[in-house]
Amino acid sequence: MSYQAEREREELRARAEAAEQAARDLADQTELATSATEAQAAALQELERQAKAAHDVAQALLSLRSAGDERLMADAFPAFAVSLARFC
Repeated sequence: MSYQAEREREELRARAEAAEQAARDLADQTELATSATEAQAAALQELERQAKAAHDVAQALLSLRSAGDERLMADAFPAFAVSLARFC
């Protein structure tokens, strides 16, 4: 085999190895992106759960009635419900 052919063969081998490494790197990045996306989805589900719980508490506060069947709360907001949770 000539020197030129051997050199071209080595260049092709180096290119193939670089392409394989790039493919492995891309696979690793894809796996990391998938993990990050799954973590974000779980975090969003937790935020939705917390928001619903705060809303439910605010609605429960609004439904409180006195002995004379008058509303005990003029208004209630989820932020208050979250704040009240610290003291309950």
